[in-house]
Formats: sequence, C-alpha cells, structure tokens
Amino acid sequence: MREALSLTMDGLVRALAGFAERPAVDRAVADKAEALARERGPDARVEKRGPGDYAVTISGPNLAARTDVAEEIARATGKGSTP
Repeated sequence: MREALSLTMDGLVRALAGFAERPAVDRAVADKAEALARERGPDARVEKRGPGDYAVTISGPNLAARTDVAEEIARATGKGSTP
C-alpha cells in the first residue's frame, strides 16, 4: 500500500505542477503578486521564478522592521514562510 500511495503522490505532484504551467493559472498568480507589491510601495518588486512561481522582493531602508510584511505576502500567495 505504501508504494501505491507514493506513486499516487508523485502523480499528484506532477499533475499540480502541470496546472501551474497553464497561462490562466500563471497570470492569476502573477496578478496577485503584483497587487501585493503595489500595496507595499516602490520598494517591492515581483520576480518570476517559473510557471506559477513568483516572488515579491522588498528592499530599502529599515528592512528589518519590514519582515512582518514579507511574511504577510508569503502567506497571501500561499508560499509559506520567507527565508
């Protein structure tokens, strides 16, 4: 049973990765990242890392005090915690 579950999980991961390559899904993720970056001002920018994978980077003075903003963006985009 464990092998079957493993194969099923691998197939699920491949299928979900395939969805990220679809233009509509990629555009929806990009739109969300761009909206969050606009909310944060001129020190935030969006970087595309791959299909359906975008990062919002925040730079500028007093960055240590803005860590909570980076965490909020990561949660909103479903990417979990920032490094």
